[in-house]
Amino acid sequence: MKTSAVCNKREIEDRVFIQGLKSGNSQLTRTFFYEEIARVMKHVQFDLFNGSVEYDELVSELYIFLAADGWRKLDTFEGKNGSHLRTWMSPVAWRFFMSNYDRLMERESTEDALDKSEMARSIDKSVEMAMDVNAVLQRMPNRRYAEALEWLLLKGYSAEELAKMWGTNAANVYNIKHRAIQQFVELYGR
Repeated sequence: MKTSAVCNKREIEDRVFIQGLKSGNSQLTRTFFYEEIARVMKHVQFDLFNGSVEYDELVSELYIFLAADGWRKLDTFEGKNGSHLRTWMSPVAWRFFMSNYDRLMERESTEDALDKSEMARSIDKSVEMAMDVNAVLQRMPNRRYAEALEWLLLKGYSAEELAKMWGTNAANVYNIKHRAIQQFVELYGR
């Protein structure tokens, strides 16, 4: 019962962020880019650009991309299968920054092109793995196990935080996590 309340809370938060972005609410926009998707943005900044592009510049670029054509890209978010805006933004941001890498780095050389190609393959594999993981999570027969893995491993919540949300104790969450990983590994091999 608490799980659906947490999911509903996320869906409401997603709608609030979308509405805030579209209406130009500066506080919600700042929270979205500097807290909600900060982890993704930091990975882009350091894994893709080796820290040579400022965080604020990345935020500006992604904001302009999302806002283009009356928020056309943001309107494609549907929240299907329990997907949340933060999760959806990861591949959107990576694809956008990969396609704008040269422009943002403001240099092109053969060596950079080779590095970029290798990085693109690496990122493509990461995106493929993320899609595989999401597919397995969707197939898990025990939804609580799938949610435990999503909250603990993908969203980065601690066992204590999840225990508080679920109204249980951390030891129970660790037990669920252990069984969830076993079920995930079984399904992943199929």
